[in-house]
Amino acid sequence: MSLQADVLIFEDDPEMGSLAETLVRHLGYSCKRFLDGKRALEMAKESTPKLIILDIMMPGMDGLSLCRRLKADAATHAIKVLIASAKPAQVERPRAEQAGADAFIEKPYQVERLQQLIQQMGGAPAKPKTGGLPTLRVMFWGTRGFPDKPMEASTFGSRTSCVSVQAANGATYILDAGTGLPACVQHLEKEGHSGEVGLLLTHYHVDHIQGLQQFGLAQKAGLTIKVGGPEDPQLDLQKLLQQCLPQTAAKLQPSYLYEQAYALSPNVKLDVMYAQHPTTTLAFSLEIDGRKIVYCPDSEIDDTAEVQFGDYEKKLARFCSSADLLIHNAHFIPQDYARAKGSGYSAWPAVLRVAARSAVRRVALFHIAASYPDWRLHEIEKQAVQTRDESRRPIEVFVPKEGNGVMIA
Repeated sequence: MSLQADVLIFEDDPEMGSLAETLVRHLGYSCKRFLDGKRALEMAKESTPKLIILDIMMPGMDGLSLCRRLKADAATHAIKVLIASAKPAQVERPRAEQAGADAFIEKPYQVERLQQLIQQMGGAPAKPKTGGLPTLRVMFWGTRGFPDKPMEASTFGSRTSCVSVQAANGATYILDAGTGLPACVQHLEKEGHSGEVGLLLTHYHVDHIQGLQQFGLAQKAGLTIKVGGPEDPQLDLQKLLQQCLPQTAAKLQPSYLYEQAYALSPNVKLDVMYAQHPTTTLAFSLEIDGRKIVYCPDSEIDDTAEVQFGDYEKKLARFCSSADLLIHNAHFIPQDYARAKGSGYSAWPAVLRVAARSAVRRVALFHIAASYPDWRLHEIEKQAVQTRDESRRPIEVFVPKEGNGVMIA
């Protein structure tokens, strides 16, 4: 799939990367930002950008080695490369030139100098293609945790996990099958949906599968529904579907998902990661038409007073890198997390921390405890926005409501 970006930025420092991206977009260029250089050569060939901005020190592949490869490959040789580094310029500038870089800039950036180099090397911004990139529609049908007692009426909703992602070509991917699933199906049937359907289950806890028995699309003759979920020794996916949907008019194609990448169609890529949560639990990254949605509804990020960036947090940050939307568990407020550490759920400050490290653009604080009343959810959203503002991170953060959604253009 084509990234269709004028400028690619590979920078693992969220603050420097965000500054460069903000400036690039302000100057009228399209842009994609990444936290490591693992797929940089491949992405450069896919998008053929005007300019690539590379940090020297980053995970995956250092900027100088990547620059040498870009300049040695006939398909990417003509792309301008700007090397950035916080190391002394008198040492690193000659090394950058030797690697084939077109220019070098020191960090922290002097904004005027960075702007000048971007304009010199990027040329005139490309005219947007008619209609721009296809638009994704992400809808929230169930957003709360499992209630252990009757819930109060809530403007945020009371249904359990279910999210739909609809592509411009009509394909729909349903993430989890909680009690929000019937509303999702009703919406699709009202729209006269006739495109490809995929149902992706993160795990088999009751609040993520309890809507399966009301999965109306399974009774639609001629429809093929691909169902993916983890291989769990305690529950067989095929048997689960047979138990919940003993008779179907549609064709169900179940398959196990493991921690790897899958091509769901020519323009849809699914990445899967094991999440830190009791039982075998998955997190999903959907890349559709160059846009990335990460869904991680049950996941625990440590939020102790003395935060240690453990392996799981680093792994999650890489998984979420440059996502257009991160939907992540924010079950607890910090005080309650301290009493429930190890339960497999997160508090919202840890989610924002990972989002900042990952250069995420939007964050939905998801799967919030059913016991929390509306005033508490409003407070969580307010405090999260205030924290975002204080950190000066360009991240949109919100608590989603049932029946609402966001457009990813």
